[in-house]
This record gives sequence, C-alpha cells and structure tokens, in this order.
Amino acid sequence: MTENLEDRDGLLYIEGTNELADGTYTSLGEADAMYSEFSIKEGKRHGLSIVYWSNGNIAFKANFENGICNGDQFFYYKNGQIQSQNKMRNDVRHGVCKEYNEDGSIIKILRFENGEQIN
Repeated sequence: MTENLEDRDGLLYIEGTNELADGTYTSLGEADAMYSEFSIKEGKRHGLSIVYWSNGNIAFKANFENGICNGDQFFYYKNGQIQSQNKMRNDVRHGVCKEYNEDGSIIKILRFENGEQIN
C-alpha cells in the first residue's frame, strides 16, 4: 500500500482518517531517493522493515514486534557493505554490536546491556 501515514501518539494512521494502518506499506523518501518497505499491525511496525538506497542496495534492515525493534538490526553503506550490526531488545542495543569500515573490516566490537555500553 502507498497511502500516506501520520503518527499520532506513537501509532500510525492512514493520513486524514481515524483508521489505524494495517498491512504492508512502501514509501519513497526525499533524501537520496530512499525507498522503504515495512509492515504495520494495528498502527505499529510489526515484522521486517527494509530501507533501500537510491541505487537499490539495502541501507537498513530490522524486525519489529508491536512497534519495538527486537533481534538483529543492520545498517549498510551505499556500496552494499555492512556498516553496523546491532543486537536489539526492547528498542535498545543489548548484546554484542559490531561496526565495520566500507571495505568490510571490523572497526570495533561493543557490548551493551539494556542500552548501556558495558565494555
């Protein structure tokens, strides 16, 4: 679906209505012509969300449950190389997180507990 959505108090609605968004949506951003695909259930992101660079490579990928990011969250450079991998729990980093150079080499490995860096 391509309807315009609006955020009201943390819930996504079909723009100009009182209908909660529900289903799979796509959007085209203005910045660098990014394109995204995401699922919404009862007004909250739910399932896989993917954002693409204008060249078609993935820029961001993560899973959401009832609007909260849980599991692996990935950011990618425009060339398609992974930029960072975060372990997420309740919308904050939790576990081992890695940052990479554009050539794929690891810059740093960090450990988080409930959003707080512990190393």
